[in-house]
Amino acid sequence: MQALKGQAELVRKAKLARSYQELLDEFASHDLKSVGNYALGRLIGKGSFGKVYLASHKLTNGSKVVLKSANKGDSNLAREIHHHRQFIHPHIARLYEVIVTENMVWMVLEYCSGDELYNHLLEHGPLPVPKVQKIFTQLVGAVSYVHNQSCVHRDLKLENILFDKHENVKLVDFGFTREYEGRTNHLQTFCGTICYSAPEMLKGEKYAGEKVDVWSLGIILYALLCGELPFDDDDDNITRTKILSEDPKFPDNMPPRPFL
Repeated sequence: MQALKGQAELVRKAKLARSYQELLDEFASHDLKSVGNYALGRLIGKGSFGKVYLASHKLTNGSKVVLKSANKGDSNLAREIHHHRQFIHPHIARLYEVIVTENMVWMVLEYCSGDELYNHLLEHGPLPVPKVQKIFTQLVGAVSYVHNQSCVHRDLKLENILFDKHENVKLVDFGFTREYEGRTNHLQTFCGTICYSAPEMLKGEKYAGEKVDVWSLGIILYALLCGELPFDDDDDNITRTKILSEDPKFPDNMPPRPFL
């Protein structure tokens, strides 16, 4: 019995020593390894906004989340957080927590283990009608919820639609979200991605926020059914001209319109 106690004590001391050494290594390293109670994993994205990491919670058996960093000087950041954290919907990725450090803000987001809808279409091409019905119904539900909160998304695109492990839709990225109060509060700022943009936005006119979201939903629906965007070119000026002057071309194998 005494020998077992002695062995357990040795194991305990070794664990403490290992933990202490890991802490010293973290202090000495220039690489960020943790933020708050989250251990950073692999880098899964980066851009002008900052970096996105897969992470795990240290106190809950490694529950997976996504940590998105942003500079505190980002003018859109406070508004994005303000809106996103109030959106509680089964098809909107949750914002669980915000961690503020000296120079950075970290958003702790729901981990969606499936792929981006964009990558899914690249791999599979046009989707079967039943799958389109499921995806689009869930997406419209999420956007309708945002509108019912007197907000508009303004950056609806394939890259901002993720899947969870059950291939359910999760809408993300609320950096361009704004409050909107219908006819009394038309918007004018151009934002989002040009091939999803409504004509009135491209013309620089004041626009109804819900309507530009609905236009983007139509672009996404076309992509789901056809496997490509209706208006797309490497040259943004050509894309803009197509949106303003052309009708979308529908392939011969397009499903009949009442399919939804």
